[in-house]
Amino acid sequence: MSSDAPSIDDLLAELRLKLKRLHRLSGEPSTRELARRTGGVITHSTVHAVLRCARLPRWGPLELVVEALGGEQDDFRTRWIAIRDTMDVVAATHSQGMNSSADAGETSQYEETSERSTFPETNTDLRQTVLSVVATMLKTTPDQVKVDSDGDLGIRAGSAMVFVRVRDNPPLVDVFSPILTEVAPSERLYAKLSELTNRMPIGRIYHTHRTIWGSIPVFGRQFQETHLILAIQVMTGIADELDDRLNGEFGGQRFFGDSDPKVETE
Repeated sequence: MSSDAPSIDDLLAELRLKLKRLHRLSGEPSTRELARRTGGVITHSTVHAVLRCARLPRWGPLELVVEALGGEQDDFRTRWIAIRDTMDVVAATHSQGMNSSADAGETSQYEETSERSTFPETNTDLRQTVLSVVATMLKTTPDQVKVDSDGDLGIRAGSAMVFVRVRDNPPLVDVFSPILTEVAPSERLYAKLSELTNRMPIGRIYHTHRTIWGSIPVFGRQFQETHLILAIQVMTGIADELDDRLNGEFGGQRFFGDSDPKVETE
């Protein structure tokens, strides 16, 4: 990571100050009042932890607190993702197992390219390199790779869909999947997603806007193809497994498949 990039502590301090300002502008309601505004989905102690922001809260509770304070959720989500991406990039950079998919214990259905470091000089170069990697893994040509209106590359994984998006500032490749849509928030759901994230070798699982997302960032600076390959292999496996497992517990709708009735949350 470049020395001029903001640190995790800097980004967290900015989030903390913005949250404190929003709380003040809202008249500094009590934590119990804010918990009541969420419909009891989170407790007043969780609200207190979010407002204190001594460490990065999970997105679900943060989203509910921001909504209860009348704040702009998209702005806070962008800041939250920036911190999580930075945390994942730091962890991935220091990981000793990133250059091998052997830890996954399974053979991917996709073809793996030879290991090499490309270090693209521009974002255009990065986009072309990412497209080439995805095409090779899918055993096709770059012009045959599915690209949606947002410029995301699409990879089907059973009943799930995985997307690969190149971000410009900072240079980052996000491998993500809308695992389930139309899922109601609950403390039980947030606890489950936190547990799943802790078990993942890289990346995170989170809930926002009634959607359960999976995301694995790959650092764009000093980009290495093996990092992207591993991220895609992990996400395609996780997304196809979790959309069925979580659907059974929390309801929702898979990307490919019929709509399922929602399970009533506690």
